[in-house]
Amino acid sequence: MEELTVTEKMPDDKIHVSILGSCILRDTIGYYHEGEKFIVDRFVQDISPLTVVGDSPLLKPLGDFIYESQVLMSGKPISNFGKRNITLDLEKTTIQYVSESHSKWLLIDAVCLRKVILKYQAGNISLATSGIKPFQPLLDLLSKEGYLSTYKDIVQPQNMQDKEFYGLLDKFVEKLKEIYPQDKVILFNVRATKYCAMRDGTINNFTFIEYYNAVYKGYDYLLSKLPYIHIIDYPVNILSDENHKWGRADLHYVREYYDYAYAALEKICGGGTPRLKKRKPI
Repeated sequence: MEELTVTEKMPDDKIHVSILGSCILRDTIGYYHEGEKFIVDRFVQDISPLTVVGDSPLLKPLGDFIYESQVLMSGKPISNFGKRNITLDLEKTTIQYVSESHSKWLLIDAVCLRKVILKYQAGNISLATSGIKPFQPLLDLLSKEGYLSTYKDIVQPQNMQDKEFYGLLDKFVEKLKEIYPQDKVILFNVRATKYCAMRDGTINNFTFIEYYNAVYKGYDYLLSKLPYIHIIDYPVNILSDENHKWGRADLHYVREYYDYAYAALEKICGGGTPRLKKRKPI
């Protein structure tokens, strides 16, 4: 997925947003409603809020090494979009990258809290939900070329101690507050679907995966720490869609979800002066 950038020639009636979260946020704008009202200035995906902030594990400056490498991930070349996200996570420059766009709104969710965490002596990075295997060729190359040392631990986020989990989220929240006022942040309450609408008209079910416990716990905590942000809640009885352009998955919803979320986004961003109303603690 290519980055969308701002130019001076873009029409003034477009609403500029940046995204720090999952493909669900990008698909809300781009799946069925591309170009209608919103412009995505910056989009960062696949980096856990637990690793956005902190020390870099790099032993020397990375430069364009990942962009120039031909290493494969899961047997396929890594896209430039994927290489950028990996680079941002390694260098710990995600917040800087997002803030440089000066978008009016920031869209976030807690979905990437399901990512496995790889711990180094100096810092942590996010991996795929399946763990280290897809990343192993890249990690081996970075280690061989002297950019990374040997990692010391692999942590499933749902098994992380609360003190560490919430402590890392606190650092993430503080950085968000530095780049955006709370009334310009929109948090999507994203949930894994239980059922999928199949092409043949039947309904199939998904097995619940434990890493979603970290997602839901993290979402609740973000709400408690950011009491003035906007929320797009998760509607009842949403199905995933086997015909989704990214394939069958418990986070790839039917069109009705994206229409609902887009309408909510329009309402929030297109309204008048927001009312700052603190929610009750969870």
